[in-house]
Amino acid sequence: MTNFSRFMIAKTFSGLYFAIPIQTIFLFKLGLSFNEIMLCQAAMLFAMLLFEIPTGILGDRFGRRNSLIIGEAVNLISWIPWFMGWYMYQVNFYPFALASFFIYGIMLAFTSGSDDALIYDDLKARGKKELAQKYYGYYRGAGVLSLGVAGLIGGFMSVSHTLESFWLSYLATFIAQIVGFLLLFTVREPKRSNEGENIKHKPERVLNLFKDGLKLIRNSPSLKRITIFSMLVAPFSFILASIIQPYYELVGVPNSWWGVAIFAGSVLTFFAKTNAYRIESWFGVDKGMIIVTILPAITYALMSVVFNPILAVVLYVLTDAFGNLRDPIITDYKNQHIKSYNRATVLSTIYIISGVYAVLIRPVIGNLTDYSVSLAFGVIAAIFIFSLIFFPIKKEHVRFANDLK
Repeated sequence: MTNFSRFMIAKTFSGLYFAIPIQTIFLFKLGLSFNEIMLCQAAMLFAMLLFEIPTGILGDRFGRRNSLIIGEAVNLISWIPWFMGWYMYQVNFYPFALASFFIYGIMLAFTSGSDDALIYDDLKARGKKELAQKYYGYYRGAGVLSLGVAGLIGGFMSVSHTLESFWLSYLATFIAQIVGFLLLFTVREPKRSNEGENIKHKPERVLNLFKDGLKLIRNSPSLKRITIFSMLVAPFSFILASIIQPYYELVGVPNSWWGVAIFAGSVLTFFAKTNAYRIESWFGVDKGMIIVTILPAITYALMSVVFNPILAVVLYVLTDAFGNLRDPIITDYKNQHIKSYNRATVLSTIYIISGVYAVLIRPVIGNLTDYSVSLAFGVIAAIFIFSLIFFPIKKEHVRFANDLK
């Protein structure tokens, strides 16, 4: 078995989050508002940004494999306040959830970039570096499908929507993540390459890189436009998994359908991501970007006015897939404006800018959802339309940089 296969199996187990179909409802039952749930996610993203530099230093010092192992260990530690809160939730579960999400954000910082760098260096050591994009696709696709399978199983495990059934889903998730953690020890640390070092950017220079990258983005109107567009719409693919649960309760979607919807959305998202590149060849840049922006805007807008259980599930599945169509396309367009020598600089800067926005937008959506789920969906749809009107991405914004290497 190859090193990549062992790594894939380990990460697949770690990604079996059986509680994903019911986490929002679970937190509702423990007294949290949707705004507090969004604040927990904001804390997770803040921790990821805050610890990006120190975890990067540790990763450079001790290796990518060890960085990933430490990250998974931190993930297991994040369950401590979660399970403690179960026995003490009558007091107030919110601070326990907040602590758990924050610690989980530290885990994300440990793994950020280390996984891609380990895959690249492993392929280069085996003389297969030209297949890197293909293997990245396998890696991310497997993550999407494992989450879908976990959602399908978890939906049936917690079909009664009692706290006891919810905790069964979390216990199964915890056990799967322990298995994933142990399997990571079978992964070898490949020999480092200069290319791998660029993927896992040097943390001691992050602040300087951020300033340099900000200058480069400011001096490139097209890259600035692409960055703003991407930043405005990117967080909602993740938020969707949380906000869809109160919507399902509102419209009366049967409990047994929740996990099936997650699975169907994951499968369709997998095919959307792997075939997104065809959009441009079929429709061109201008029309292609209109399509990948207007489709999720339409489905979000429909969810604000549709209250039929069957249509609600169909709209979620379509929104999940439509919302992920643009990611490979936007990634390609950003890279066309970035020369290889400063690619890490600019991408790191875009990551930080987008992360700050993702932190700030969550309490806004949280407050709106507590007031009205329909209003929240309508505002999300409006943000997509706003991005399309004021920051449209056209052929002239992406094609002049084709000769960059």
